[in-house]
Amino acid sequence: MIPMFIDNESEAPNPYAASAEQLLATVRQYMSESEVELVAQAIQLAEETSSGVSEHREASLQSLRQLSPLVHALAVATILAQMHIDAVGVAAGVVFEAVDADLLPVERVERTLGVPVGRIVGSMQRLNILERAKNVGAQLNAPSGGEGENSRDQKKRRIREALRRQQAETVRKMFIGMAEDPRVVLLKLAYRLHAMRLITLKVIPATPLAQPDDVSAGIQGSTLKAIPATPLAQPSSSSSTDQHEKLEMALETREIYAPLAGR
Repeated sequence: MIPMFIDNESEAPNPYAASAEQLLATVRQYMSESEVELVAQAIQLAEETSSGVSEHREASLQSLRQLSPLVHALAVATILAQMHIDAVGVAAGVVFEAVDADLLPVERVERTLGVPVGRIVGSMQRLNILERAKNVGAQLNAPSGGEGENSRDQKKRRIREALRRQQAETVRKMFIGMAEDPRVVLLKLAYRLHAMRLITLKVIPATPLAQPDDVSAGIQGSTLKAIPATPLAQPSSSSSTDQHEKLEMALETREIYAPLAGR
């Protein structure tokens, strides 16, 4: 049975219904009825646990912290469905954000959707913990660069750049080592792709699948690059902080995620 998103008090259509229906329409193109049912159950579980939650303060990426977990989850799951990932992988994409936001325990995911979905979600959660730790370290060691650098400052900056590239390689290897299931890596890539699309937008939660014109090019050489983007929001003016975040995410995407996508 495919769930219908209805507000019990007003019986008005749920604002996430269009995104959920878009996801279901996509998976119906290549999944069996029983597989579509698993995705539908995942949508219902995510809606039950995270509907009405407007932000995720502990998200591993700053660009996702003021975005509804359910909005992000449906967008990520749709990216996976556009890649024709199987029902277990798409279901994991639907519920992961609720788990990461401490709105849904992994144990309940396993009971409701099955152990394979729970394992993917658990592995993804461990990768996000690693990413948060890496981000804290990067903030503590952030370069102070600027105009008027002397030769000594330039040398220090080159050393920092070399260390950053070395760290990127280490993190990439850790991601691969921790991701026992290839679907975990695909989920991580879809998660990053949606975040990259968002950083060029003024994010409006009422437009769940807002995407800019192919920021996915940041993950070159992968299946993700072929996914069409549908611009639904206008670019926002960026502060220096926003620009710094965009630069950091672009460098991370190039050095960590693009090589993963090419494997």
